[in-house]
Amino acid sequence: MHRLLTTAVTAIGLAALASSCSTTNPAAATVNGTVITQRTVERQLRDLVKANAAIGTGTTSTAASGATPGTANGDFARLWVDRLVRLQLVHAEVQRRQIAVTADDRTAGQSEAQQLFSQAPAADGSAPATPTPSAVLDRMPKAFRDDLANRLAEEAALGHDLATKPVTAGVVRDVLKNGRDLICVRVLPIASAEVAPKILGQISGGADMAQLADAQFAGASGAPKGGLVLGSDGACPAIGQLRQDFASQLGGLDIGKADGPITLGSNILIVRVEQVQVEPIAEFLIAAQRSGTISIDPRYGHFDPDAGVVATTATTAPATNQG
Repeated sequence: MHRLLTTAVTAIGLAALASSCSTTNPAAATVNGTVITQRTVERQLRDLVKANAAIGTGTTSTAASGATPGTANGDFARLWVDRLVRLQLVHAEVQRRQIAVTADDRTAGQSEAQQLFSQAPAADGSAPATPTPSAVLDRMPKAFRDDLANRLAEEAALGHDLATKPVTAGVVRDVLKNGRDLICVRVLPIASAEVAPKILGQISGGADMAQLADAQFAGASGAPKGGLVLGSDGACPAIGQLRQDFASQLGGLDIGKADGPITLGSNILIVRVEQVQVEPIAEFLIAAQRSGTISIDPRYGHFDPDAGVVATTATTAPATNQG
């Protein structure tokens, strides 16, 4: 996880980021149509500055007040907005997948929330001092603590869902929506669709599909060993690397079960999806940020779609990824 408020970030110092008042409450960020308002961000930043100052560590140095006492410095604000963007992406995905957040996820979320605020910089800005792990978080409003813990619990739940998909036909349909997932699929060429039931019966009866594939591919140049489709690096490829007319026919197949026939050009194939490796949450976030529509008010930075982060900027208008 990206612990944006541990040593590396809090060492930036809490200095001046002047907030502007607006009756229209403009967006600090817009994530796939969902607005994170400036009013919300500025309130959170003010509370974070106040909480950091109250713990009596290096954050009470001159950098804490800066030109405008009670406000946060620009890098700190940028990283906080980056965190809010990530949490919104996770929240939307949890809702889309209809993932149930468990008690264990909530415990993990509370622990992660405390770790986000577990360290503060020393007075000289170098070696970290370590206050009570929840010292900063405990001084934040209860609504903030609860919402952050809930969003981080969703992050834990999504991480589990990505890593532990059950082996069902639904998994194949789900993962085909994400071209970054890895898929191991074995193919066995057959003479005609009519012989497919007989060969499928042999495989279900214990025949080794890899050996059958080797026999069919015998003498063929560049034939996949055991019929296993691999990428140029010798590993199972990302779904997005497969021919679209092939990948589109894998939807609905049971992982681990031979099925077919499917037609690929002039070839008739029996296929078996051996396994699917769903991307971890960090990779999910990178992909979601790069492919989403994310706008950032320039006072907080701009969205860099290549890096997948909110970066510093000198622009005067919101920078938008129209992915």
